[in-house]
Amino acid sequence: MPDERAVRGSDLSLLVLPEFYEVVRLAPTAPIPADLFACADPNAVVSITRTADELSIIRPRGARRIDGETREEGWRALKVKGPLPFHLVGVLSHLSATLAAAGVSIFVNSTYDTDYVMVKDDKLHAAVDALKAGGSAVDGAPVPATRFLAQEPSIVEPEDAGAIVVVSLTSAGSSYHADLRLKPELCLEACGHFKQWFCFEARGMPVGGTASFSILDAGESTFSDWHGYKVAMLRGTAWDRVAATTFEDGVLSWTLEGNATSSATFAYWPTYSLERTRALCLEAQATLGAERVAIGATVDGRDVECLVFGGPRTPEKRLVWVQHRQHPGEVAASWFAEGVVRRLAGHGLLERATVVVLPNLNPDGSRRGYLRVNAAGANLNRCWGALNGVAPGLGQSAPPAPETAAAIAAMRRLGGPDVMLDVHQDEEKPYVFISKTPLGAPSCDDRMRALHAKFHDVYRRRSPDFETPGPVDPVGYPEPSPGGANLNICSAAVAQAFPGCLAMTLEMPYKGNDNAGAVAKLGFTPKQAVDLGAAAVDAIADILPDLPPRRT
Repeated sequence: MPDERAVRGSDLSLLVLPEFYEVVRLAPTAPIPADLFACADPNAVVSITRTADELSIIRPRGARRIDGETREEGWRALKVKGPLPFHLVGVLSHLSATLAAAGVSIFVNSTYDTDYVMVKDDKLHAAVDALKAGGSAVDGAPVPATRFLAQEPSIVEPEDAGAIVVVSLTSAGSSYHADLRLKPELCLEACGHFKQWFCFEARGMPVGGTASFSILDAGESTFSDWHGYKVAMLRGTAWDRVAATTFEDGVLSWTLEGNATSSATFAYWPTYSLERTRALCLEAQATLGAERVAIGATVDGRDVECLVFGGPRTPEKRLVWVQHRQHPGEVAASWFAEGVVRRLAGHGLLERATVVVLPNLNPDGSRRGYLRVNAAGANLNRCWGALNGVAPGLGQSAPPAPETAAAIAAMRRLGGPDVMLDVHQDEEKPYVFISKTPLGAPSCDDRMRALHAKFHDVYRRRSPDFETPGPVDPVGYPEPSPGGANLNICSAAVAQAFPGCLAMTLEMPYKGNDNAGAVAKLGFTPKQAVDLGAAAVDAIADILPDLPPRRT
């Protein structure tokens, strides 16, 4: 017969899961979100319970928000290692009594194999201590992703742009090592997960010791060629690159020898927060003569904000449109925007053109730590087909992309741009280039092809970083066949919708270039992006007289 005695603490082993969780309540008749499982790490817990009174969901933090949801955030999960036989007596009674005595409130999610005890993050330390004192073994505790300051070693996801999954963290004496995984993001375009971006703070590193980190699944990332890439590191206020970064057997690793500080932030590229973007917009409004205009709202309800320089558009003035961060993890675009905004102050271009600058078209994705998509999983740069009546791109039959819709509507209200620069960042190519995609728009003729070539020439003269000298030819992506451009891509869509518009996609690198100097060869820098943005203003001013006559 099975042993039916009540369990003791020593009978139970638990594992602290690395993710933060949310508990969501919906109306009992609400549909189950179709992407609920796709938007979570395969190792994370997702639970759905429907009753006559409610639809209740447990999901990892960062999932797409659902209309009508009530949400309780900040939960952590302790998994009772199983499977647990059904005849076992007193598992939850023991756990709840032990945690109640420690002042820790819980709720429990039970599955066929085991139980998951959910506690608030600020009670996790107390819960683990109480369970250990009661004789239970607890693994993985409580290192991962805590947002609370602690003296012990920990890995922290920043509020803005944070993204990492902690597999393990070990620290002993002068040695500190973290095994990590990339956090997936739902990507409708990819019909599943997309993962590339990472950003986290390592705390409790040994000063003077060795700290090492490994992203175990880097070789499974969406853009998997990490050769030549160096991790970005922030200590204090200065970003640097970790020269001792390697990519071998699909694992991205880096090491700090003789570590100088107890904490540092590591990221795919130097971050640019929403708070910094807001400060730039306020500065432009207060001292640089710009008007701030909210042209729409994001999936999460944030403003899609633009800056208008040079006053209202008139029949005598051209319209220049410069937009940034359709892909939120392409952070160099925000630094580029800073260069554009500061260079526009008092610039002669404003006598001949109204300039619209969108500093960040995808603030939701930026905040959530995504590389490619908005809060609903849409790749904004595959949602521009509406400009020309073209069906949405792959996996986006009904793309939830209000950000793109807002930009399209604003362009149309202004009569369409004469120059449009969409600023991006390429994961694998180590140089700055302009995509040939618009040259495949059906409207592209010899005149527009010559104008593109001339802009290349003037921009190259204005910036030493544009098409960095060296063995980089041919530059960029292959040119589409005549008329074969994807009209869901912004620059091609704008070129087709507004004939005569010099519409371009600029790509900056994440990686360094051996021809770019001692610092920049380790990785493209924020200063390079700022300078490139300033140079773009000068180059646009140079090309303005060569534009075709205004559309009527």
